[in-house]
Amino acid sequence: MGGNPPPGNTAPVITSAASATVDEGIATPAYRVTATDANGDTISYSITGGADAA
Repeated sequence: MGGNPPPGNTAPVITSAASATVDEGIATPAYRVTATDANGDTISYSITGGADAA
């Protein structure tokens, strides 16, 4: 049939900063993670391992 093959799945790209700092005494620190997906797929996040996973 010819034409171009369908595009493959592309991994999401995290667009937020790679690290952040938090002042001492902040009771509930927060960090906003942002990412884009070239295929328009839904993106979900989770923390795995380390003290931050608690």
